[in-house]
Amino acid sequence: MIVMSVNVNGQAIKADLSVTFPSPWTSPYVVDPDHPHHFVNRDGNHLYLYNKSAFAYFSCNNPDEVLNKAKKLGANVIRVCLEGKPFFSELELDMWPWGGTREKPNWNTFNKMYWD
Repeated sequence: MIVMSVNVNGQAIKADLSVTFPSPWTSPYVVDPDHPHHFVNRDGNHLYLYNKSAFAYFSCNNPDEVLNKAKKLGANVIRVCLEGKPFFSELELDMWPWGGTREKPNWNTFNKMYWD
């Protein structure tokens, strides 16, 4: 439990700042020392990763539908492309997260429209 005490107008107020999640996310997962190709949490529960490719997720027209389809499949991980032109001939999407353009990048800024 994480407790924070603050003094407000001479009164001590304690607040529980703990964030808890339902199973299987009851604690962080780490590499299992007994099985180094698996993840385990402090409760001894192993995590099974099932992924779906969603390379164009950051530029697709309906990202909620992508997540809904992944959930229906039981996927708990999606693989995405942050920068690139995956399947460009079919999708015609160019994912460019930085400022400037691909031809003349500005590495000190970000493409606000992309992130929005």
